[in-house]
Amino acid sequence: MPLLDAVIEKVTGLDAKKLVLVPLIVLLLAVGVLVYSQLAFGTPVKLGMDFTGGTLVRITTPETKDELLAKFSEFPNVIIREAGDEKILQFGPMSAAEKERLIQLITSYPDYEIKDVSPLFGKEAQVQTIKALVIAFLLMAVVIFIVFRTPVPAAAIVFCAASDIVIAAACMDIVHLELSLGTVAALLMLIGYSVDSNILLTTKLLRSSPVSGSKKSDMLKVLERLKAAMRTGLTMTSTTLSAVFAMFVVAACMSSLSEYYAPIPLLRDISIVLIFGLLADLMNTWMFNAGVLRFYLGEARAAEMKQRAGTMVKKAKKSKTKAAETGEVAKARKTEKGVKTQKGGERRGR
Repeated sequence: MPLLDAVIEKVTGLDAKKLVLVPLIVLLLAVGVLVYSQLAFGTPVKLGMDFTGGTLVRITTPETKDELLAKFSEFPNVIIREAGDEKILQFGPMSAAEKERLIQLITSYPDYEIKDVSPLFGKEAQVQTIKALVIAFLLMAVVIFIVFRTPVPAAAIVFCAASDIVIAAACMDIVHLELSLGTVAALLMLIGYSVDSNILLTTKLLRSSPVSGSKKSDMLKVLERLKAAMRTGLTMTSTTLSAVFAMFVVAACMSSLSEYYAPIPLLRDISIVLIFGLLADLMNTWMFNAGVLRFYLGEARAAEMKQRAGTMVKKAKKSKTKAAETGEVAKARKTEKGVKTQKGGERRGR
């Protein structure tokens, strides 16, 4: 694949520090988007009906979306989706009087369905979601540190997973995608996708990179292993992206081609989050983590060489000291033997 090989050569040809810098800048921009959303709306990501509560209505009517918006404009947070004659109306939390008026309007249609989500249930769902994300992330981090037992590579993997989630959440804000149970599931999936590709890269470079003593030959070996890991990893991620994109097309675009295809909002939202997260993972894995590992292996090689040099100096000093001690002992023995010989001669002379 010439295109894949060209991308790999381009990325591996960049300096390690430059590779790390780009993902950090993107992450800072994503954090800025989340902070702005927190200050403007009270939450880093806009919460959907699953977390705020509200009412979901399905009706069958030939009325257009604009006509329905005008008809239900008095109710809070009206969102309308349509698939042929079937319309889905979503409303935010409302008072008892507003709810009564809404029911009167809805019951005038021959075919309808009303579903309520309590605000209390929404708050409980928020708590459970936060717990699920935190526990999943902590367990992942513990497993990574246990497996690799080396702080820098393990921390880089955990950082990449966190960055994928942050960037995906910021993209949700940019495209005005609400946080729902489906998008939470997609964010949890990103932890697995991120760890998968990063473990591939780290294992390939870290566990098969012996120090030979030559800086140039060591770095060439690291780059060759990095290229091999990139070919496998990019193929894996591109395959996943293709499947997710196909899911997005079926869930979001098929309804525009034929009225017999209804949109599937849950699958559409999941696929959007996964696409954002997988694209972020490509950047974080093959730029940030690869740059960190290249720099780390260079430092590790230098430290190993320094340790080897120190060990050789110590051995040389020890050998020199031992030789000196041996020479002194031999000299003392020779002197003692000479004294004894001289005394023996004196005795014979007498």
